[in-house]
Amino acid sequence: MKEVYAFYGDESFLIDEEIKKIIEKHPNSEVIKYDLEESSLNLLLEDALSLSLFNEHKIIIGSNANFLSASDTKGKVNQNVEDLLKYIDNPNDTSTIIFTLSTNIDKRKKIVKQLLSKSIVKECNKLTVDNAVLFAKDIFSKANFQVGYSALNKLVHKTGNNLYLLNSECNKLMIYKNEEKKIELDDVDQMVERYDIDNLFALTDAVVKKDINEALSLYQELLKRNEEPIKIIVIIANQFRLIFQVKRLKSKGLSDSEIASELAVHPYRVKLAKETNLSEKELLKYLTTLADLDEQIKTGKINKDVGLELFLLKL
Repeated sequence: MKEVYAFYGDESFLIDEEIKKIIEKHPNSEVIKYDLEESSLNLLLEDALSLSLFNEHKIIIGSNANFLSASDTKGKVNQNVEDLLKYIDNPNDTSTIIFTLSTNIDKRKKIVKQLLSKSIVKECNKLTVDNAVLFAKDIFSKANFQVGYSALNKLVHKTGNNLYLLNSECNKLMIYKNEEKKIELDDVDQMVERYDIDNLFALTDAVVKKDINEALSLYQELLKRNEEPIKIIVIIANQFRLIFQVKRLKSKGLSDSEIASELAVHPYRVKLAKETNLSEKELLKYLTTLADLDEQIKTGKINKDVGLELFLLKL
């Protein structure tokens, strides 16, 4: 039985589900967690090789295993993978090691090749809308619930394709309709609120496209739902920053996949950023304006609600 796993990608819900399955296979295990941006890989391995004092089995989770990615940046701990290479060849059968990271792995690296060959490695990236619909359908099917595609599509739309929310709302609907075992569109409309995550990204998209009317409408809706303007400013600025970085790296001849690895983002985000018509000069201007606005709000020089609205009006 393979006792070393690696789960990677930008969908943390799917990674969490994989870890949950492993823990369920070893119900009496001791679960130990290491953040590999802060802790040494050797410390994790020492733990894996030692016996547990109170349990028959250990499950050791090493998060932020960035040494497996192409964009591995030398942080607080410089990880030496030589001992891990040896461990993979001869793992301790009373320990299970799980590595997780939120970016893609670099299949050119020796350690990654070793994991792919002798361990279980699984990609866990965000689902498309269609796959999110199938994900929800599967939850209902396993519980013997009937549900139509119109209800499923509305459910995915309302939860913003966020699997944590989607899973939670599916369970809520099943409790609500436990006797009928059938979910209708009206049930979704009545029981599931629309979460702000989709509005936040829709606002960012409207800003990038300079659609002032749409941006203002979405902004007012977010304010009604008590979203903080500072949070909205940060999200918009992050998107402008990503577009600027993508354009710079593209000008240096990097491919979309290379840019995605360099910036540690999903390739689809690179594709969208690349298609934006804003120039580098415009992007820098917006970033500077948002940074100034952020400072003015925090120092009380401008009302937080009015400040962002003025920015949107000047798009």
